[in-house]
Amino acid sequence: MVSAGEAMLELDGLRGTVLVVAPHPDDESIGCGGLIATLRRREVDVHVVIMTDGTGSHPNSPSHPPGRLAAVRAGEVLDALAILGVAGGAVSFWQLGDRFVPDEGADGFEGAAVRARALLRVMQPSLLVIPGRADSHGDHRAVWAIWSRAAAELPAPPRQLEYIVWPRPDAAGEGRPVTLDIGAVLALKRRAIAAHRSQLGLVIDDDPTGFHLPDDLLARADRPQESYFEARP
Repeated sequence: MVSAGEAMLELDGLRGTVLVVAPHPDDESIGCGGLIATLRRREVDVHVVIMTDGTGSHPNSPSHPPGRLAAVRAGEVLDALAILGVAGGAVSFWQLGDRFVPDEGADGFEGAAVRARALLRVMQPSLLVIPGRADSHGDHRAVWAIWSRAAAELPAPPRQLEYIVWPRPDAAGEGRPVTLDIGAVLALKRRAIAAHRSQLGLVIDDDPTGFHLPDDLLARADRPQESYFEARP
């Protein structure tokens, strides 16, 4: 059901490549897994950039030091995206530090924005899908800042959608709210989220401070609609 003030996301006539940017391995499935699966069913090319190595989820695990954990999480995201219809060759790993994505004004921000702009120039996506500026997670807001800066510096910026994984009750997204019906692909989205086993408490049992996806987030992700903000030009 579409909420008051929201329109249906229009995908008819979409051509070219869609670029999806995820701050961490699993955000692609949680935030926009239904969109990815819908686009692939329509044979739209989808490329996914995973910004961080994901090693912040279990920083104190003896059995999974950072190198091993990064490999586990990369494998999980490749499995998840394969379920959604995206081949491994269409996935890029930037391997920035989990929880340390540079925000505007921080060391490393300008370099990340230059790298993002270069990829946009090469790929020329018709649609750019990024985390939202109103997300409560600092990495997500920093990723939004990097890619928004990069897109704004192009002669012809792509259409842009923002998704929220960790909503802030005191912050509203900017842009036109739109909703995508994902009922036809919800089962695929569920399988993709389930592929992130390390984030569901099924892989690492020796870090008492380790992260696992909370029930309320999983419940939001299991709805037959996905919500976005379509950024104004």
